[in-house]
Amino acid sequence: MISETKINQLTDRVGKVEEVMEQQKNQVLANSQDNTHLKRGERALQDKLEFLENNMRRNNIRVLGVPEGPEGADLKGYLESLIKDAMPGLAYLKLEDDIQRIHRDPFKKNVGRKSPRRILVNFATYSIKERILSEALKVGNFVKDDWSFRIRSDVSRATLDRQWELGKLIQELRSLGATVQLRFPAALRIMWQNKTHNIREPEEVKAFIEQIKSSQ
Repeated sequence: MISETKINQLTDRVGKVEEVMEQQKNQVLANSQDNTHLKRGERALQDKLEFLENNMRRNNIRVLGVPEGPEGADLKGYLESLIKDAMPGLAYLKLEDDIQRIHRDPFKKNVGRKSPRRILVNFATYSIKERILSEALKVGNFVKDDWSFRIRSDVSRATLDRQWELGKLIQELRSLGATVQLRFPAALRIMWQNKTHNIREPEEVKAFIEQIKSSQ
């Protein structure tokens, strides 16, 4: 027969083990909460850096698809003639005076592709950039001879990557019956069952797609 003293000793040991386990459980919970706070802080910092970088580029445009070579040594004058030919409504602008900096990307994004390096343009004012971008978005691709070019707002690498990922999800959303708009700089406005959802992150969009599928 187990003595009362032995029982008390075992009870004490079990109590201490349970106490240690509770402490460990609380520590795991605290660590999990700390990690969550760290991730939120990291996300907030990344968002702030992305915002600042986009703000630094607010007067910039990217011109894609323009062959390399025909501009010679006068890239500024060549681009001005391209823009005015493509958008006659902007013929009154003196872009050569409005352009502060212009150059091609130093390197190709994908060295295996034959596409020309994009042209980066910085304007003296945001209003000039917006006039050009507004006209460009109405047309989309401008066709010249046997090639075409397009004009886009210049954004950070993080924003550009998110635009790309969101763009790949738009068609799937539309195939499910949702109405979708890509909002600048990189977010989706999704109209589904008379409700509007504004979603920024691709992973959240994917989760929303799964919700739609499960409800059908």
